[in-house]
Amino acid sequence: MAKIFLDSASLVEIDEILKIGIISGVTTNPSFLKPEAGTDALFHLQKIVSLLNQCETKLPFCVQVMTKDPQLMINQAEFLYSELNYKELIIKIPCGWNELKVIKRLVSKGLKINCTACITPAQVAVASSVGSQYISLFLGKARDAGEDSNTLVQRCMNSIVESQNKAKLIVGSLRTVTDVETAILGGTNIVTVRSVILKEMINHPKTNEAIDAFAKDFIPLQK
Repeated sequence: MAKIFLDSASLVEIDEILKIGIISGVTTNPSFLKPEAGTDALFHLQKIVSLLNQCETKLPFCVQVMTKDPQLMINQAEFLYSELNYKELIIKIPCGWNELKVIKRLVSKGLKINCTACITPAQVAVASSVGSQYISLFLGKARDAGEDSNTLVQRCMNSIVESQNKAKLIVGSLRTVTDVETAILGGTNIVTVRSVILKEMINHPKTNEAIDAFAKDFIPLQK
């Protein structure tokens, strides 16, 4: 069964959902981080780490570099690894030709890498071959580009198997509960979802109908 990572930068929702215990990791990116962290991204990320440290089991935490310059990517990755000091930190590096060299170098230094923003099975295969431990497929954006989302996840999983690497596939850019189900049925290792989608996953009109019927037929337990 696929694990669920929370796609978020909000301290409030991370804290709330961690306490429920239904997620297996947290991931963020600069677009989510900016409105929450303002001009002090490191301080905000440290706050997230503090929340994660309260969990009995250390959950993976994916943090993306915030530059397109290869050398600065390396510098930022090493800085985040040092400053956050979190054993399960995973550095997100975007998919790209120059970025492959960055991934290769960081993996050689012992850092865990998530190659993110992949759209095609070919990108997934290459990202896997350079040692990425995690690979993020953007399912919604892939569909926007004309990819068949119903078969894409399985094709990407096959690409990982054929590369003979043990990378785990993370499927993100999920816009509906149906997208989540498509990713799970495709055999992905991990889905990453926003809190709004996570809450929709637990909701269904027929469930609500049943609960309302139970409430209507409530029998007092004591006279």
